Amino acid sequence: MHYQDRIDKNFDTKKIIKRFAKYAEVIHLWNAKINEIVEYNHYPALRNLMPEEGWASIEDYIKIIKEENKDAKILFEHASHLISDEELQGCYDWIDELLKD
Repeated sequence: MHYQDRIDKNFDTKKIIKRFAKYAEVIHLWNAKINEIVEYNHYPALRNLMPEEGWASIEDYIKIIKEENKDAKILFEHASHLISDEELQGCYDWIDELLKD
């Protein structure tokens, strides 16, 4: 959805998530950096990846999902080998923190 949001000014990822999250059982989660081109895809969702730099607004997405569907499960669908073990643990901890808030 982040890709569509970046290329189509009429597409609003947050509205789509809000509309359909209640129907989802499993949410596939990864990040991507998209500016003029797709620089990274299936990248782990890390706290320090900023939307202003082309990354998806993961924090906003998770907050919407949590509001709309507390029972949805998160499936991490990223390429773990792209980052260190410590960064990977940070990814899991951050998403867990967002879901618990």
